Amino acid sequence: MMSRTRQVRFALRLDMFTYKLPGGRHPVQAMLATQQGIVDGLREQARSNSDASPAELALALIRLAECYCDLAGPSRAVSTVQEAVFILRQEAVSARNGSLVSSLADALFFLGGCYRRLGQADDGVTVLREAAIIQRQVATDDESGPIATAFQLGEAFFELGMCQRALGHSKAAEDSFTEASQAYRVLTRRRASARRRLPVATAVASRRGGALLKLGACYRELGQRRTALSVSVRSVAAFRALVQKGSMEFRSDLATALDQLAGICRLLGQRADAVAAAEESIALRRRTTLVSVEQIWKFAVSLGTLAVDYQAAGHVDAALKATEEATSLCRQLPCYSSDAVMLDYGALLTNLGVLLHGSRRKVEASNALQEALSVYRSLATRGGVRYEDRMGYVKVLLRLVGR
Repeated sequence: MMSRTRQVRFALRLDMFTYKLPGGRHPVQAMLATQQGIVDGLREQARSNSDASPAELALALIRLAECYCDLAGPSRAVSTVQEAVFILRQEAVSARNGSLVSSLADALFFLGGCYRRLGQADDGVTVLREAAIIQRQVATDDESGPIATAFQLGEAFFELGMCQRALGHSKAAEDSFTEASQAYRVLTRRRASARRRLPVATAVASRRGGALLKLGACYRELGQRRTALSVSVRSVAAFRALVQKGSMEFRSDLATALDQLAGICRLLGQRADAVAAAEESIALRRRTTLVSVEQIWKFAVSLGTLAVDYQAAGHVDAALKATEEATSLCRQLPCYSSDAVMLDYGALLTNLGVLLHGSRRKVEASNALQEALSVYRSLATRGGVRYEDRMGYVKVLLRLVGR
């Protein structure tokens, strides 16, 4: 028998299967409209019925925030998930409900990720530290053992480490990445048994692949590049096996694993292996319908990074083509979806200007660099970080183009 909270969670996710187009794509706008209707209905129920469950509203708000994130990036999602956190914090304390405590940790993790992408690392550290503390307590209290909560615990510490690193807190970040790696290692030792039913075996295999992916990222952040390479190769193999068995929904995960592998190969100077992994990732993303900000952004970053590899190998035409496609993809995104997207867009525009100048297309080069400069100026006004180094570099390039 499912608990009341699990029943609510199951019901709130039914809309994911309601609007399904051929090819398995979930149109985010339709999902957003559905979820907004659920939230509005629960608010009305709360006003007219004192027995209405605030927890149901909180879980619906989290789902709505996820839709906002997919459609427009984290800036629109923050206030919605903040409301969910406020409700869950009250309900978890008053009801002494373990499931609600776990949901609170999940909501705090989501909020912390939004803060990090928006460049608000201080706020991210605050909520992610609380999420990590709660997840550790949940892991201690959970009768099903550490497997059930290991991934969430690892995610909380990994995001916390990324925020701490952004703030220059190197030792604290290292401690967080170490904590995350310990949590992920629990899952990497758990393999899918051939005797399991297919859906269960697939779930176990995908969870193991995801844990290997994040464990590789932890080792990369800890400077253990060779170990990161080994673990990332295993992550690619895990997701490749799932795709080869017909689980096409894991193509995006395989592409992400290949991107990480390519990045670590670059760090180790293995440029040819990096290019091969990046090209396979891009081929996979071309066969995947891109419906969210995150998916389009990842595709653009993959293209931009591959362009740098092409440029280093002297393949200027291929580099220019990839960079032009990457900047075109970024222009499809909401202009102010997150600082992370804007930073990548500025870098892409800068490299585009360099490549266009090398191809004797001076007017287009100047336009790209002027746009990059405006991106960095916009970021400086939003977050207080001045980006002087980046703006100075673009200004030098503009002077060279103007000669």
